[in-house]
Amino acid sequence: MTINMDFKEQLNNLASQCHDNTIIITPNQRLKTYLLNEIEATFYDSAWTTPKLLSLSEWLTETYQSYIFQKETNPLLLSQIQAHYILQQITSTEADSFISNIQTITDKLFSAWEYLKLWNIPIDEIKQYTQEDYQWFIRVAAQFEKHLTQHKYITPAQLPDFLLKNLAWMKQITTNQLLFFGFDEITPQISRLCEKIKLNHVNIEFITFNTPAKQIKAHAFINKEEEIEQMTNWAYEHYRQGKKRIACIIPELLTHRKTIFNAFAKKFYQNHFFTTQQLKAPFSITGGEPLSDFPLIRTVLAVLKCAQYRIDFSTINYMILSPYIGEATNEHNERSLFAEKIREHVFLEVSLKQVISLLNNDNSCPNLLQQLQIIQSFNINQFLSINSWIMKISSLLKKLQWPGDRTLSSNEYQQLTKFDSCLKLLSSLNFLSDNMSFTKFLNLLITKLNSQLFQPENETSPVQILGILEAAGQQFDTIWFMDLTDEHWPTNANPNPFIPAEIQRKYKLPHANAERELQFAQNIQTRFMQSCHEIIFSWSENSENTTNQASALIRPYIMTYQMQSVDSITAHKNLPVISFNDTIPITSSEFAADSYLIKKQAECPFQAFAHYRLKAKAFDKINFITSKKHRGILLHYVLQNFWQSYSGLVDLKKNKFKLNDTLLEQTKKYVHKYYQSIYIDNSDFIALESQRIYQVLNNWLEVELARDDFDIYEIEKSHTLFIDKLKLRLRVDRVDQLHNGNLIIIDYKTGLSSEKKWLDSNFVEPQLPIYCLLFPHQVVGLAFAQLHAESITFKGLTIENASLPGIEKQKNITGTINQFISNVTGQECAISSNNYLTLPEMFSLQHAWKLKIQDIANNFLQGVNQPQPINQQICTFCQRESLCRVHNIKRIFTQ
Repeated sequence: MTINMDFKEQLNNLASQCHDNTIIITPNQRLKTYLLNEIEATFYDSAWTTPKLLSLSEWLTETYQSYIFQKETNPLLLSQIQAHYILQQITSTEADSFISNIQTITDKLFSAWEYLKLWNIPIDEIKQYTQEDYQWFIRVAAQFEKHLTQHKYITPAQLPDFLLKNLAWMKQITTNQLLFFGFDEITPQISRLCEKIKLNHVNIEFITFNTPAKQIKAHAFINKEEEIEQMTNWAYEHYRQGKKRIACIIPELLTHRKTIFNAFAKKFYQNHFFTTQQLKAPFSITGGEPLSDFPLIRTVLAVLKCAQYRIDFSTINYMILSPYIGEATNEHNERSLFAEKIREHVFLEVSLKQVISLLNNDNSCPNLLQQLQIIQSFNINQFLSINSWIMKISSLLKKLQWPGDRTLSSNEYQQLTKFDSCLKLLSSLNFLSDNMSFTKFLNLLITKLNSQLFQPENETSPVQILGILEAAGQQFDTIWFMDLTDEHWPTNANPNPFIPAEIQRKYKLPHANAERELQFAQNIQTRFMQSCHEIIFSWSENSENTTNQASALIRPYIMTYQMQSVDSITAHKNLPVISFNDTIPITSSEFAADSYLIKKQAECPFQAFAHYRLKAKAFDKINFITSKKHRGILLHYVLQNFWQSYSGLVDLKKNKFKLNDTLLEQTKKYVHKYYQSIYIDNSDFIALESQRIYQVLNNWLEVELARDDFDIYEIEKSHTLFIDKLKLRLRVDRVDQLHNGNLIIIDYKTGLSSEKKWLDSNFVEPQLPIYCLLFPHQVVGLAFAQLHAESITFKGLTIENASLPGIEKQKNITGTINQFISNVTGQECAISSNNYLTLPEMFSLQHAWKLKIQDIANNFLQGVNQPQPINQQICTFCQRESLCRVHNIKRIFTQ
């Protein structure tokens, strides 16, 4: 029966049909809650008694329970999760050992088996198909049903058939009317049951509300971003007009959920960016996200993973920084610093024992240390029942004072409640399962938490963002139905792989073929068009590299859409604006930093300002144990100790025949010592790395032996350099002294390098030129000692009688040197095109470097902080986009 009238009138009409023995049945719990809320809101001030509302599954379960009270022997009704778990155990046994995605296969098998029951399909019809997948499904289904029979279990999919075979419950039935509300289709199994109930003088009707839309429009947009933006603006305008039931319906909501949520939050909360109050959400979005993705629950999983022998860095880092562990608030700063220390000392994996050892030496977080020791004492080397594991884990979390020492928000409290319900669901599997290892239990818990979508329970919001199935059956003032391209609407067929396609078409199973999907889409679209006063269909004409067409189902309603103009700047006129035109000079008498400051200021003033003034330091990325960073540290470490034994070239040549053995011995010693300091104890890896470094350094010694005479002047010595108030802390890798007393500065590099960057107008490699300022009028050469497997040589600039192996004659860059000096000093420079620089020319270049460095340093001291990166690459590796937002600002003003 279809009711055509105003929504309130429809509710009144429904009420008039109800009496004491009426039950209203909905297809799901969500629609039941919706209808109950609408009835109570409509009749809150009347004496009308709310009718009995049940979802279909609740009604079947209640009917079954009324029957089993009359029987001493009866099957046990399993829940969906229990039935699925039994089938998964059977699937694991029957599947080949190489199949890893047992969970996915079980989902498909369970769905296929339920289709057989709900659509009354005899399994014998599948037996005639000889393909291996179908025959395997028949074997698994037979094993499943045999298990259920032997243990006297019954599943929800079998329940209607069971009630049909055992009709004694009908004699006790007191209901004389069943109203099925909001069903788009009824399965053959339920239809048979309803026909049997009718014979017992029970009136059964199928009811849908019908409010035909007065306005139906379809609009195209350039791309998905514009479509979402305009839908958001439309919803916001209707919300401001006071409409109470506004729906935005998206076929693939889970795919676009985050993007859509961000767009709505930006629009609806545009005047509340800086509030600390808990805002009442004017919109709600269904679908939810996996419970395991929320920080409160991720902390639990991080704790449990930490109990295992090897832990990935991200897990231990998350657990340490989590606010949901006891005393986290009191030790917040200390734990953050310790997490950074771990990042510097460990790699992708670490053991809890190593972390505890580090923390013992650090001695900054006593409460965290105690908590890690509690986790370490958690015994995972047992086989226990599911309930026993749940009790042990609950006890562990209690000792760790989870969920923390601060008051939980409403959402967090709901997550906690949802987590408890997940544990109860797992507990319901206890009698179906043997004792299991901790790893198996943890995987079971993770699977369950991943499958549980969490959506905060809020009061009904005026704007609802819904998927297709969530919206079906509800009534709205207005609807926007988006993403209706011919690719997405109707949705693509997705037949079950374990039921022959011919059988699926014959019984018209869901998702069987394109014809079935078209019929479903037509029914749903018609339902939406009869559920509101106004409906807008939309689609985007472009997505990535594809051109889209409107779905054939909405083409009759296409018209041109007048987009609402949105001024991206004035929309946020209440936000404070920070001008980058103002400088913020350093007022202290001294400012200490490293030489990296000059490089940062040269690349982008704001980057230097953020790093050194605001202390906005980005976390280093986790490094592999074979990363460039750690190889560079190792080479420096070995060379530093090697040169402690030799004073220069003469000493090297004197011990030439022992060099290889000495180098190999020291390489092994210091590589092992270094990796031991960062908790790497893999002897095979250390031996391999020692050999690799030895080969590089052995080749490097050949380069050193080919040089003219030199002595070691300094090795890894620290210096302080003052540029006005700027105090630079420097550490020079190595300084060599020639026979005439002049110096050559050497910097070890494991990557490919070039001296041409010292002459670039941007001056982004100032390190060695800065070192020259430490030794005025003494330096006759600067060189990178390039320790790269593809190129082991010197790269740099020297005068003629201080040349180094591998350094090319400088006549080909004379023009570049002249240009650099002229730009810095403002005076014409005419360095001759000789093969090498002369000593005066070298000192002229060093003078230009000094002026350039002083200019950059003075800019920093005067507080020059504009976000002016010299190129896009600087921003790519900056990691401070959220603080700088230079590209957002440029984009706004471009628009």
